[in-house]
Amino acid sequence: MAEQKKEYEQRLQDIKVTATTVLAEERKRGDEFEVGWNQARATADAKVEEFEAEANARHDSKIVEERQRITTEGK
Repeated sequence: MAEQKKEYEQRLQDIKVTATTVLAEERKRGDEFEVGWNQARATADAKVEEFEAEANARHDSKIVEERQRITTEGK
């Protein structure tokens, strides 16, 4: 009986060690995923800002062109 209890306790300890190792690995993967996600989001945000700036510049240019056209026609 004592031998069985000792084996049981050893198996329980092995399971705890394995579970702790697996949890640590999953946390690491989660951290890596979060880093990748944040990088992807930052890249996407930068692209959006770039596209918005370009769109605003084109819009401003069109306004200038239209003002020049209206001024020329008015003369």
